[in-house]
Amino acid sequence: MKLFDRQKKQEINLYAYYDHAGIVRHLEDMARQAVKKDIRIPSSVRGIHCSFSGGESAAQRLLAGGAEKNEIAYGVYDLLARTLGKLFANVIS
Repeated sequence: MKLFDRQKKQEINLYAYYDHAGIVRHLEDMARQAVKKDIRIPSSVRGIHCSFSGGESAAQRLLAGGAEKNEIAYGVYDLLARTLGKLFANVIS
């Protein structure tokens, strides 16, 4: 199967076939079940630009280190909330 056709300049994005709504619901359910809510995944915001690569790496290290999955899910939601808060504050100022 050809993923990229140089003539038509169309690309097939494999993520388009994921059940994003189902993944989000599952992550939310996991975060709600977190007992400890002290995992803090670093947020990277510069001006109106953000990056989640460091946060993803931190979450993967936590997972590999044996941290509770529900607590990591809570940490991911905390990361998203803090990142959006910083972005909104930077846009307003």
